[in-house]
Amino acid sequence: MINVSPIGRNASHAERAAYESYDRTHSIRQTFVAALKEKFPHYGLTYSIGGQISFDVFPKGWDKTFCLKHIEAEKDRQEGVEYTTIHFFGDKTYEGRTDVTDSALVTELGEELEHFGRGILACRKHSIGQL
Repeated sequence: MINVSPIGRNASHAERAAYESYDRTHSIRQTFVAALKEKFPHYGLTYSIGGQISFDVFPKGWDKTFCLKHIEAEKDRQEGVEYTTIHFFGDKTYEGRTDVTDSALVTELGEELEHFGRGILACRKHSIGQL
């Protein structure tokens, strides 16, 4: 995985906040990602915007859903467990963000498997409430 930050990794908290606000208005990262997708469509890469100042670039299938293949295989092991529901927690659980799971992969794992993406706040208390 490569993490790309248009303003650099050493930005101060104030610079990060200012950039995040500017990016919301001017779509810097979305434009950057769109240009990369257009220029390099044949590389099989996924681009995922995350956090305040960056986006990730990684091979398709190497996102946070990678573990789902292993979870599905668990049921076939001796004394394995069959999971039918998965709850995923993240603060960026909407399309184009880093915590969105690949619904096609979830579907591929079986019709019986249910998946729930849950948005969280930057607060442990809220996450515990969701659980």
